[in-house]
Amino acid sequence: MISTIYFACGIISDTNHDSIVFMAGYKAQANLPFAAVYVAKEQGFYSQQGIDVEIRHASSGEHIPLLLSGKVDIATADASTILKRNSDLNESLIAIALLGRTGQQGFMSLESSQIKDIKDWEGRSFGYKVSIPPEYFALLSKEGVDSNQIIPIRVGFDPRILTEGKVEILAVYLSNEPNLVKNMGYDVTIWDPSDYGIPTLGLTFVTNDTLLEKKKDTLVKFMAATIEAIDYIKNNYEYSLDIVMKYAPNQDRSHMSYMLTTELEAAEKFRPFDQSKLGWMEDYMWEDLVDYLVQYDALNESVNYKDSYTNKLLKEVYDR
Repeated sequence: MISTIYFACGIISDTNHDSIVFMAGYKAQANLPFAAVYVAKEQGFYSQQGIDVEIRHASSGEHIPLLLSGKVDIATADASTILKRNSDLNESLIAIALLGRTGQQGFMSLESSQIKDIKDWEGRSFGYKVSIPPEYFALLSKEGVDSNQIIPIRVGFDPRILTEGKVEILAVYLSNEPNLVKNMGYDVTIWDPSDYGIPTLGLTFVTNDTLLEKKKDTLVKFMAATIEAIDYIKNNYEYSLDIVMKYAPNQDRSHMSYMLTTELEAAEKFRPFDQSKLGWMEDYMWEDLVDYLVQYDALNESVNYKDSYTNKLLKEVYDR
């Protein structure tokens, strides 16, 4: 057997490939974890590590049940989702890398509504998708705004509810709806909870406790290649977008670019100057997230966050 090792994350060429199934948490698009997997596969980074990766996409949240049943080896999930499912459903999800150092959730209004800051939310209508996100209550508390002075309305997922004037403030995914509304011809004001000191976290790569032990070596190789792909994306942005569009041919390229750029920025935001390890997680990040979610009744107080993440795979990646 001939093998070659180089690059910070290590590259291994091997004729005996292990197989792994990755399922993205949504349709094909330019979320950073998705894009990194597309690029790693198309550029041969997984093959160089000695693994074959099958890429699937979820359509209605089935990626987590499939992961827990062992039919999928690795998926994507928001950090707060991992905590909540582990707490409420006694599941065994474990984040193995964090790509969103800040959360996906934000808020938006049209500039024409003259809502300048969060104090201006009083007396206005607020649209949320399915349930009111805890970031909403945290922002109001931070800014001393009375939630009873705001009209909450459940509106679903179509951002045109804002442009049609049916609500004045809208809960959004920061890498998605703001650009969609801008492309409709509207200027918008955006609020990112992390800018107000609210401890949010975003998308992770996630597996379960059984797979973490059973397929540890394969998962290390997966992460090494995926991190290499993120570095590749930064240095070969337009070509990487070409690869994304191969997987998402029906998506708008400019919107995919907005999504990818936004999530690349989130992967770097608030990273300490001495922390260069992409995906690495610090204990305080999860502890602060738990405290905040418990405070706003979004999480069971008994959850042990230390069971919900691990750096041990990334440690092997970066120690190579």
